[in-house]
Amino acid sequence: MTVSNHVQVTLSFHPSDYTEFQVAARAAGLDEQSFGVLAIHREAQRALDGKSAGWGAATQPFEVL
Repeated sequence: MTVSNHVQVTLSFHPSDYTEFQVAARAAGLDEQSFGVLAIHREAQRALDGKSAGWGAATQPFEVL
């Protein structure tokens, strides 16, 4: 059995945050989808590497919407 590495994610932004997201994607020379994938990948890697102050699975409650 093979496991798919594709997961569908929906991002919801405050209007001004979405504008900033679009600006950042254009500045990076990427479309919005590619920029979102890259941003999630980089932040996840940073969290796993322990570079984010205050990160901890047991100490940070996260709400999944």
